[in-house]
Amino acid sequence: GHYGRDQLGVKMDFEALSSAGGSLNGSALHIADSAEQHNLYAITLISPDLRPAVIADLSGLLASNNVTIYKISPLTERSLSSVELIVSVPPTLPLKEFKESLYQLSRAQGTDVALQPENLFRHSKRLGVTDVDYTLIQGDLLMELARYAGQLD
Repeated sequence: GHYGRDQLGVKMDFEALSSAGGSLNGSALHIADSAEQHNLYAITLISPDLRPAVIADLSGLLASNNVTIYKISPLTERSLSSVELIVSVPPTLPLKEFKESLYQLSRAQGTDVALQPENLFRHSKRLGVTDVDYTLIQGDLLMELARYAGQLD
């Protein structure tokens, strides 16, 4: 059925933007349209236990490199195990060194991190996962892999 914003407890705030410009105050459409000029990237952070200290450390690293956070979104519904940050990277920041510092922080925290340009191509990628046991193959995949490796008892 149709639910209004009041039934869902959603607060909405928006600003009409002209095609000539406007501000980056949370409009995802405007951010996507201006990704090239603002050097936008998506940072995806994944961990079984994404503690506030992990986000704080990442925020500190971004601030020390003059990287602006435009948006932080959880990617999981029931637990905080992955988040996505849309950030603006200064054009003068050496990207290779920035990536290395992200990966060092990720290793130190025991998290996985990905840095991708924020563009439409990033949004069109999809992953399909299926269980092949007794559907695509006749048998248990793990048993077949163990047999192949010579480890089946």
